[in-house]
Amino acid sequence: MKKLKGKELKRALGRVIRSERQAQNLTQVQLAQLCRLTQASVSNNEVAGCGSLTTLMVFSNVLQVPLAELVRRAEDKLR
Repeated sequence: MKKLKGKELKRALGRVIRSERQAQNLTQVQLAQLCRLTQASVSNNEVAGCGSLTTLMVFSNVLQVPLAELVRRAEDKLR
């Protein structure tokens, strides 16, 4: 099994967040409002990677996807 680098996993998590947001037909603005973040913050997290565990937990709760599932999907993207 390939050893994951932190930056790679963060970026993959950002792609997973974007995919899930789109699957739920949410815009970045709508997700930002639900998470009490700015649209720029949502965009940055989707593009550059999820910045912190706290932010990832907020996305997990708002999107109603368990944190472990988000991480599993991100790991799958890196295989």
